[in-house]
Amino acid sequence: MAYLPSITDVFNVKKVLQNPISRIYLPLEIVDLIIDHASYWPHTTVTAYSLVAVGGGRESASNVLCLRTWPLGAERLDAVKTLEEEQTEKGRWWNWDFWATKLRLTTEADNQVKDEPTWHPPRGTHPCRKIVFELKSHDQGHSGERTGQGTYVHSWTWFDAGIEAATFWPSVHSSQGDTLDELDGKLQSVGHSIPWLSGYDPAKAPFHPPEGYSLQYQPQTAEDGSLHPFLPPETRVQSNVHAQIRTETHNVTWNYTDCFDANSTEADEAAAVGRGKESVDGAFVRRLRTGDCVTLWARARFPAWRNVVEKAKVHVFWAV
Repeated sequence: MAYLPSITDVFNVKKVLQNPISRIYLPLEIVDLIIDHASYWPHTTVTAYSLVAVGGGRESASNVLCLRTWPLGAERLDAVKTLEEEQTEKGRWWNWDFWATKLRLTTEADNQVKDEPTWHPPRGTHPCRKIVFELKSHDQGHSGERTGQGTYVHSWTWFDAGIEAATFWPSVHSSQGDTLDELDGKLQSVGHSIPWLSGYDPAKAPFHPPEGYSLQYQPQTAEDGSLHPFLPPETRVQSNVHAQIRTETHNVTWNYTDCFDANSTEADEAAAVGRGKESVDGAFVRRLRTGDCVTLWARARFPAWRNVVEKAKVHVFWAV
């Protein structure tokens, strides 16, 4: 597996390419192009184990939250989140007090420059560069439908990805919150548009959101307002092989540069291996903003159908 750099690694490479006392001194724009071409980006990884979605029953049983990634732009203390952690934390509206104990910020020693900021905001309008899904799963191993067995046709177990957007909500009860972009002006007084990541010192009192607001995360629903589609959408991450009890491993990569139409050859190739034809346009990756979380859902529909998830892992890469 290729080496996966930390934020410090990326900035060390940038310093080498912009060293004024060496023969290599490139403009920052060229350096960023080199970094992107090499896919040399920091990332976070979250893993979940042993989950089952069961069709034909309650909504909570047929739509199972496998995992939730850490906010885009934050490094984790550890690389793996276990099922026990996920079950404890699943379904919470996460606030600052929760995240203050979970985020890792680069230290002064990491930066190797005394006065350098402890947090570097992600770069660009579309900071997320790539999402990699690693899925080990299978269905119930049998089916009353003869058509499509052993393929991805008529498979009613699959995986979807969602976005939980970082939002500041008024402390008083309100039906509508302000997004990070809308709050940007109010946050200038604290120096950054992502204040819960900047300036945090665990030895001191945690930073508090702007007066009158609290940080929460909202799931972004589909265009029809639903959070859980009934049938596999064309934006799905991956379907299971129809009526196969053997565990199958699927590795799916979404890039911010993907731009394939749903009627393209690339979309047909994705559909042939169980992916959604509309998942190859890169829109999901480009829609992510700093602070957003990616969610992975395991789904099953109709009685007797089961989505058995042995392992699910999601890597999120972003540019700095």
